[in-house]
Amino acid sequence: MKTKNLEEKLSEMIIFDESHQREEVSMVTYCVEDLYAKMKDGWTFKRNPQGFILRAPEEWFVDISDPYKAVYHGKIEQNLAYFLFLEDLIKNNNFENYLNTILKKYHINNFSFALLKGPSLKTEVRLAGSDKRISLLKNYSFFEFEQNNLYESYLDKVLKILRKDFEFKSKKVSIYDQSVAMRDFFFSLKDQFAPLNIFQKDTFNNIFFEDLFKGVPEADVYLFIPYGCFRYISSFVVANKTDKIMLWELHTDKHYSQTSKYMTKELRGKNVLIIDNSYTGKTLSMMAELVRKEGGNPIRLALFPKSELSIKNS
Repeated sequence: MKTKNLEEKLSEMIIFDESHQREEVSMVTYCVEDLYAKMKDGWTFKRNPQGFILRAPEEWFVDISDPYKAVYHGKIEQNLAYFLFLEDLIKNNNFENYLNTILKKYHINNFSFALLKGPSLKTEVRLAGSDKRISLLKNYSFFEFEQNNLYESYLDKVLKILRKDFEFKSKKVSIYDQSVAMRDFFFSLKDQFAPLNIFQKDTFNNIFFEDLFKGVPEADVYLFIPYGCFRYISSFVVANKTDKIMLWELHTDKHYSQTSKYMTKELRGKNVLIIDNSYTGKTLSMMAELVRKEGGNPIRLALFPKSELSIKNS
């Protein structure tokens, strides 16, 4: 028996996720046929006592806090201009019309989307889609912004906002151009964690910013949290000794019970710098409590903070 809400609009399937302080599009089903059909469309799932919680595919369209995402479309000046452009569309209730025009232009039919909101999404614009074509809409949206007659005015606005001497100086480098020891460390992590990755996709960055962690506070132990850390841990390895690194998996989502430790360290009496990309800071706070229970002194470093919540919890 098919679940009724498979046919509902995405907007009717939006729920507020308290643990992550933002909206998502999800539905519950006990039907395996529904599960497989949605997985083909890019939906992910979790188990719960009622069956399967299906979650719609998502894409960030623009992000002004994460350096990896800020240069996705080109220079960061363009990224900020695009952010302001989309913010104005949303504020003036023109965002949906803008995207629907793009869908029609590029013949993306039988597709729906939903703008996601929440306190933890202050520095990015994120959407859910009815299927994985949401990634096509993401790229077409920026392309259409570049062709828009307002593009230059938004770029001029950004150049007035930024300092005249502003320059993003970090450069991207390849793991393959690093020392043998660093390459061995990176790929050993990948070999250890890839089979455990519940999201079933490659989260390891081969290309990274080499001086992202310049000036990071000194600590006895540097604690990273899989799987998000694999996007930027290489930047840290370049600047610091790997023998101080520890990985400790933790999920704020109650549906994920698994955890793991790697390169485990004795934490009692040690200054432990917890490093995590942060939407709300909740993961940082939970990990800090675990470190305290093991006798360590936790220091919380929120990377790429998305909200006031993440700053307050770091």
